[in-house]
Amino acid sequence: MNKSPILTSIIDNIETKDARHAKKLNQRLSDLEPEFYQRAEDFFQTYKHVLEKDGKTLEDGIDNYLRMINDYVFQQIRFMQTGEYTCKSFQEAYEQVYSKPEVMEYYMSGLIMSQFLWKHHYDIFTFFTNNLKEQAGSLKSYLEVGGGHGIHLMEAMEILGEQIRYDLIDISESSIRIAKQFLPVDRVNFFLNDIYEFPVKEKYDFITMGEVLEHVEKPVELLQKLGDLLNENGTVFITVPGNAPAIDHIYLFHNKEHLINTIETAGLKVTHDILVYSEDIDHEKAEKLKVPFMYAAFLKKNLTMEQSTILTDITAIFRDVLENDDITLSNETTANDIEEWDSLTHIQLIVGIEKKFNIRFNSMEVGGFKQVGDMVRAIAGKL
Repeated sequence: MNKSPILTSIIDNIETKDARHAKKLNQRLSDLEPEFYQRAEDFFQTYKHVLEKDGKTLEDGIDNYLRMINDYVFQQIRFMQTGEYTCKSFQEAYEQVYSKPEVMEYYMSGLIMSQFLWKHHYDIFTFFTNNLKEQAGSLKSYLEVGGGHGIHLMEAMEILGEQIRYDLIDISESSIRIAKQFLPVDRVNFFLNDIYEFPVKEKYDFITMGEVLEHVEKPVELLQKLGDLLNENGTVFITVPGNAPAIDHIYLFHNKEHLINTIETAGLKVTHDILVYSEDIDHEKAEKLKVPFMYAAFLKKNLTMEQSTILTDITAIFRDVLENDDITLSNETTANDIEEWDSLTHIQLIVGIEKKFNIRFNSMEVGGFKQVGDMVRAIAGKL
């Protein structure tokens, strides 16, 4: 394989240490399109420079990758025996992985290497970039949840340009440190925070969350949080592995149907998606053998019939309280769109809505009502 010199040298190095794994890489990465080899060359050259700035070499990255592979093999054996992931809670993952810089260093380094050593990772990345190009020119804000090595955000900044606010949030200080090595730090706002505690101050036009959903105990709640952070016409891009045991994977997704059900339960809908397996075998055999897969999807908010009815009822309340029969509401409507909607009438509107639906909002909910859609979803959750 001489189409990417640095990729060839990496696999040659791996062959001296793990011939079986090198054989798989050579089989999966031969005869791909020229763009792959050019991207791989550019990416690994960048990573080589990142390592050198940190006093390390590319061989250190390879050793970290192979350590991660050994972890995966062990986890896969236990998974095949039990049908379960060994990690049972986020607290366990935090104590054993996220809070330990020495573990995060080799683990994240291995994941970085896998971006172009695992073909299914590259297939997902290509799916992301090809579809993101359709969003160029229409976005004003972008959020990356669980930044990791920052490759999605790095590509997004290249495609979408400079006239966008870019934010990145991660619970791990090690992950943010690594992301900063790949990204232009003067163009990205970094937040070391738990996504559940991330305040909804402004909504985002686009949210990316790569390989995070499998790390939580309640994936529906995490997706609902993304919905809270998303503009009504915004888009979420997620990637999620299934049947893929790892040292910090908690929630087991069995198949595509399992994932779609989770997404729809959270009030989101799939607009387009892709599923690729880690092995080059047919779908039926892959499901039977529980071969790891990677799923990716672009999501939108899903306005249910119930929410549509709520919006109609709220519109009537707005017209009555504000004494303006010309008011037409959408989920995106804010106080800036309606002259009569000020701090005083806002209180009257809340009182009218609570009376109409026989519900009570708490102070956090009231403070989070930035758009009419926020009200609609809060009401729907109480009925």
